[in-house]
Amino acid sequence: EEKVVSLRMNPEPKKTGRNKMRLIVKGFMEPPEWDGKTDSPTAMSSTVRQLIAMGRAEVIDGDLYMEIDDVISIGDISTAFLFGNEYGPDDIPRYVKYKPYPGAHTRLFQLKGCLYGQRTAPYIWWETLSEWMTDMGFTQSKNDPCMYHRPTDSIKSDTGRGMVNTGLQVEEVDLQEYGYVRSVTDPTLYKRYALTAASHVDDILTRGHRKSTAAFWAAVAERFAVKHWDIVDYDNPIVFCAKRISKIRKDNEVWYTMDQTEDIRVFLDENGMAGARAQHAPMPDKHEISSDPELVTEQEHKMYRSQVGSLMYFTETRQGISYEVSRLSQGLAAPTKGHMKALRRVMAYLNTVPDMRLHVPRVVGDKWHIYSDSDHAGDTTVGTNR
Repeated sequence: EEKVVSLRMNPEPKKTGRNKMRLIVKGFMEPPEWDGKTDSPTAMSSTVRQLIAMGRAEVIDGDLYMEIDDVISIGDISTAFLFGNEYGPDDIPRYVKYKPYPGAHTRLFQLKGCLYGQRTAPYIWWETLSEWMTDMGFTQSKNDPCMYHRPTDSIKSDTGRGMVNTGLQVEEVDLQEYGYVRSVTDPTLYKRYALTAASHVDDILTRGHRKSTAAFWAAVAERFAVKHWDIVDYDNPIVFCAKRISKIRKDNEVWYTMDQTEDIRVFLDENGMAGARAQHAPMPDKHEISSDPELVTEQEHKMYRSQVGSLMYFTETRQGISYEVSRLSQGLAAPTKGHMKALRRVMAYLNTVPDMRLHVPRVVGDKWHIYSDSDHAGDTTVGTNR
């Protein structure tokens, strides 16, 4: 006898005030035999920062790679999980039922592919996207399976037409309509400049030539449903996974910035820190943590874990509090009044400077000079090194 899993209509509140209704599977009712791989990777924070900070090429075979044409784009795929690969003939049949309201007729369906709510849906979607990216000429990173790179390629053509993968099939097309740029030095040579992409579930960030970027999103729209995509520009900052990415001009140079200011303000408001006294350092006295050994209450313990967890998330763009958050994390199991006092001081510091952000200039080339000034001796609660 086959297991039949119930569906339900799930209202998702949007910032506009409306509710988006999504039909989802009650995943907790899925039988074990439905399970496959469930741990879907997402782009690492370091990958996103690297794409923003990477240098651009200046000259490629005598053709200028114009500064204005090197762009960052961000887009969102609509109903991504529904585009996952369909089940094959050798897969276990999966049946679901839906009853829209009490007394209504129960309808029975066999799933062709994944629905939202299924435990395997995120992995199957990532697998589908990775296969498509590979077919489009991208190479998947070994360090981060959600990062893809397609190197610069070229086609010789007297007519301006050539065979290109359009997203659905390989066919002859007008090369310039699909991201190729006609060479200045050789009119019969058409180049498609390199493009790098990173995916976080259904959100994709790319870095590359403007024409390559536009052609990439056109191909994505051919295969999937693109809700929206745009290019980060001076008057057009875009949010990627709750991090705002902006483009500014400073000292006649192009800079990119990344911040979480809006989320930090909401976090501080919700925790009553909006009017806290200004603090100019997150932890000026490291002994404050051990100043009061009395354990906090159970309710304060829950609040402490929640607030420290939020601070961990903010360290992705606020590395200035990384040490302090690490110290606070050491008390997650049994925080004391001293831990709570130190936590409130870090939050007050964030309230004093909530709008700090990462800045990086748009440079030429990818040579990096890195140094470290770490304290390898480590730090104890009452140690002498910070």
